[in-house]
Amino acid sequence: MKWIVKYGDTSWRCEEAGCTTRALIGQIPGRPSFLTRLVTLRQSHSKSLQIDQTTNSQSASLLSQLPQDKYSYRLWFPFRVAHCACQFPSKSISLRAQIITMTTQHNEWETDPFKDGLVSIGTHNLYLRARGPPRDHPTSLNPVVIVESGLGAGHAYWAAVHRMLSASTRVYCYDRSGLGRSGLSPRIRSAENMAAELFELLEAVNVKPPYVLLAHSYGGIICREFLHLMQLRYHAKEGLGHPVVGMVLADCNTESTHIENPIPAESLRAMMQGLDIMKVTGLAESHKFTESEMSEFYDSMSQPNNGAESGKEEENMLPSSHTLASKKQLNKAPLSPYPVTVIKGNNSEDLERIFKAAVAKGSGTNEDREKVLQCKNVFVASEERWQRAQLQLSNNNRYVFISDTGHNPHMTHPDVVADEVLKVVEQAKALLRSS
Repeated sequence: MKWIVKYGDTSWRCEEAGCTTRALIGQIPGRPSFLTRLVTLRQSHSKSLQIDQTTNSQSASLLSQLPQDKYSYRLWFPFRVAHCACQFPSKSISLRAQIITMTTQHNEWETDPFKDGLVSIGTHNLYLRARGPPRDHPTSLNPVVIVESGLGAGHAYWAAVHRMLSASTRVYCYDRSGLGRSGLSPRIRSAENMAAELFELLEAVNVKPPYVLLAHSYGGIICREFLHLMQLRYHAKEGLGHPVVGMVLADCNTESTHIENPIPAESLRAMMQGLDIMKVTGLAESHKFTESEMSEFYDSMSQPNNGAESGKEEENMLPSSHTLASKKQLNKAPLSPYPVTVIKGNNSEDLERIFKAAVAKGSGTNEDREKVLQCKNVFVASEERWQRAQLQLSNNNRYVFISDTGHNPHMTHPDVVADEVLKVVEQAKALLRSS
């Protein structure tokens, strides 16, 4: 048998004796506008099937092979126009060139191995970056990872984790409004509004649930507002399933963090004045970024609107914490039965280093130092309790402590963070398929 599928100037050729073939055309559940073809090659003998791939364009990334067993081979092909020509050599039957052609929509945000750019959400543009293999179909059974950064941070902070995850999982990072490459928003920078803008961004690029959420620091509060928003929208429409099917919270803030221990922002800024925080906290030596990733990281930090927009986010941290607390999310296990993993670093160690460096430099007044010291002491006493409280988001939970890192495990231990994300993704897939 000879089987050929062509996409532009790319072709995949398969030759095998003793096989039968079926070409099935259908619609993906939940995506009536997107057609795809599933070609199943079933072996009638024990001979192995060999795929010979040749290409002179980047379209090779469109080839996505699903899990196999020794009896069947299944290949998904997302494409605009395809031609399938099949020949069956036989002594008694001569069947030549059965041609099937169809046209489909092609969403580059779900298929291109690397895609980035500015996306309009109506009022302004947000920068989005997607990396990883084409999304498997049906999409309703194959979650993608959505990343949310901490206060004033953007996609570049996740470069190492993004690189490690994208080898096997499709991942989306973005810059919130006013940060990095994104435009300014007319909305107040509350966690609820930022969650709404993330929803609008994913709608604009037509990347549908289910999602696994990955967050750091203040991004945890934004992600939990996004969880609340998505569940409200989807629970109002029967039959759409669970929009969020997993969370990984890397040293995240909770509603209690800022309610119980409001940050003395002015005093902290006075003490940090002139300090190189990357060096003081050890990040300059312990990060796992490549040279190009580090260059993009520093470029992202230096964008002209970052300072002012970070300040706007900071002003809304306490009100946003009260808003999240009012939802009583931790009393409801809203993510069950899907997994949540909480990763704790040593944030208090970073605070201790910053405090000592500031005192040695003579920064801040005595009043500033007293306020920051009191905040630090409360944080040291309460940090683990706040982190463990997030486990109540699901009865399927896991707690991971990384002792030799500060507040940025995604930068110092990206392999650990990526591994935990992959575990959550696999658990989510298994639950989706069994439901």
